[in-house]
Amino acid sequence: MILNTVLIAIISLTSCSSNTTEEHQQQAKNSKSATESDYKTYTSDSLHLSFSYPPDWEVRLNGNRLGIFEPLKDSTDAFQENIMIWIEDMPMQISDTLFGKAATTEIKIKNPNIVLNNEGLKKLGDQNFYHFEFDYTNSGNSMYHIFGYTLVNKKRGYNFSCTSEIAKAGIHTPFFESILSSFKPL
Repeated sequence: MILNTVLIAIISLTSCSSNTTEEHQQQAKNSKSATESDYKTYTSDSLHLSFSYPPDWEVRLNGNRLGIFEPLKDSTDAFQENIMIWIEDMPMQISDTLFGKAATTEIKIKNPNIVLNNEGLKKLGDQNFYHFEFDYTNSGNSMYHIFGYTLVNKKRGYNFSCTSEIAKAGIHTPFFESILSSFKPL
């Protein structure tokens, strides 16, 4: 289920870009013009979560999945970097590490050729997320870097798939992590 959601997010937003490193750095500077104090807050009682996000990003709800999308910056920007969030209710509480390892195992079973890097627990804001990363190339040969994070709160597991073009991954990491740093399970 986790990999399917990651793949759906990637496939539905597939495209390529030819920006240079200087253009990426300029885009990052422009994107950082809004400080975290300017962020909007999204709260959902039905999804049991709350987080803050940059004011120019868009939140889209699709059933029990939530997406947070960066806007396209200009005509050369062909992919909306994003965070996809989905929740799993579990019959019993398990640790963050066990939930994260289950998520990465599921990805490896469905895609044995993916080189997945388990980064372990990472503190962002008030939460300890289980963090992993991998690169993914879709059928159109577009290359993406996926930052995966999981979190457990009681019997509820939260999954986060942060997707960026490989060339822009370093620029988007601070945005992804600032959003996750504000995350609060409800």
